Amino acid sequence: MEDGPCIMLMRPGKCNPHEFNLTDLLRVSFLLQDISLISNDNMIIAGFMQIGDFEDFSMAHLLQLSPSLIKRFGFYVEEGMPMRIKNSHFFNTGVIFEKMFATVKLVLPAKMVERVSW
Repeated sequence: MEDGPCIMLMRPGKCNPHEFNLTDLLRVSFLLQDISLISNDNMIIAGFMQIGDFEDFSMAHLLQLSPSLIKRFGFYVEEGMPMRIKNSHFFNTGVIFEKMFATVKLVLPAKMVERVSW
């Protein structure tokens, strides 16, 4: 799959929400995407797939989402991200993830919401 999309795994539930905040986790995620973009020219064309393991994702994680953070995240994904998210697959999701996604999808483009499965 040399010319296919890059695969990125994320496990936000494994980070202790009392030690790391969601804003910092998003910053690190975007930084790693930028590093991948610099080291892999095909990523601009083929994009990437997200695989998210939401095991241990808790209400403490969810409560770190502020309306301004959600709005900035949506703007970055739609306008600022220099690469394309081909699709997103999430597993080990629960009620808390569904609440978070219901909120986040309000600011995501419809095309992006269609590319998410769990």
